Amino acid sequence: MRLQSGDILVEREWPSSNTADPELVSPQDDEAKIALLMVVVDHMLDRCEETMQHTCRTPLCWLPSTKPQTCYPKPFILVALKSSKKKYRQLLKRFFAFTFRAYRMPVDVRRRLTGIRFKKEQLRQMRAIWEHRAWIEVDFAQGRWPGSRDGGENTQGGAEDGGEGEEEEGISEEDEEEAD
Repeated sequence: MRLQSGDILVEREWPSSNTADPELVSPQDDEAKIALLMVVVDHMLDRCEETMQHTCRTPLCWLPSTKPQTCYPKPFILVALKSSKKKYRQLLKRFFAFTFRAYRMPVDVRRRLTGIRFKKEQLRQMRAIWEHRAWIEVDFAQGRWPGSRDGGENTQGGAEDGGEGEEEEGISEEDEEEAD
């Protein structure tokens, strides 16, 4: 793959050699999309926290339960320290970014360099997010959603799932081989 201006090259040092493997390239457009996806993850977590704050005790006791027949005696609670909350969010966003970078890699390169093999349902869900119609209106040059004046923080411009009437893309042959 030829590097273009703005592409991100993730070099990987092999333990037995001094040479880097330049096959891990994340195109600038993908990185811009992933950066905005991280804003969406933040908003998703904000909504989860807000929902939890307005949920009565009983459902919150079921969240930490490990057995389907037994309710845990204490309700699930959010972490108290802001620094802990920040660390959890950063970890989750790193996971999402890693997962989508892996998804965008050619299947053979992904398998050879990372050993990652996605299942059909995982591929379907990642494709639904990656190709969602909300991305059509995104201004990648500015790094923000339509109508946003806050540097990408406004995800109201169509980032939510449209529900009925939405067509689903099929799985490519390359992905089909991987999922088998």
